[in-house]
Amino acid sequence: MRGKSEAGFTLLEAIVAITVLTATLIPLYLLVATVSRSAFRLDQSNRIAEIELDALNVMSVVNPMEKPGGAVDLGPYVVRWTSHSVIDAVPGSAYPNGRSFFLIGLYDGTVDVVEPSGQTLLSFPLRMIGFKRTSENVFQPG
Repeated sequence: MRGKSEAGFTLLEAIVAITVLTATLIPLYLLVATVSRSAFRLDQSNRIAEIELDALNVMSVVNPMEKPGGAVDLGPYVVRWTSHSVIDAVPGSAYPNGRSFFLIGLYDGTVDVVEPSGQTLLSFPLRMIGFKRTSENVFQPG
């Protein structure tokens, strides 16, 4: 027979230990799950920001007066755009005589970033300036 002075766990002590352990682990599990979801959302947000920056870099060299629509294949996705004139082209001005070598126009466009499967990853509006060198104002030394 065992005496009261013997060391060991009783069933009640084991149940209390499991309850305390569970009460500690559940909030820890919820914290890990929340941090994991936040990290996933941050990763998705960073990916979209990177794609948008790539599209803006492509559009920075597009002249909508010369090419009102088109596409550039960047590998994992394609940047497509369409644009239309908001303000008709007007002669630009220059210092000191006020005449410019360019016609300048304002364009509204839509930029779409599309995966090869056809799914649109991102779409945004973009206001652009179009320009064209005019032949009648070309400087001729003499």
